[in-house]
Amino acid sequence: MNAIVDDAMQRLRRVMNDPEVYSAEARRESEQVVRAEMAREKRSRSGRVGKGTNAA
Repeated sequence: MNAIVDDAMQRLRRVMNDPEVYSAEARRESEQVVRAEMAREKRSRSGRVGKGTNAA
């Protein structure tokens, strides 16, 4: 995985281990970021770099 995804996962784990900081909203946002980065990584590996015209 690339550094951006690794960094996001580390931050997500850190937040999840701190119950005072952790909230459902924070988890949702972090998961969205990770999913977006993983999708972007998959697209770049398949060779299709470009304008994602179809929104998920």
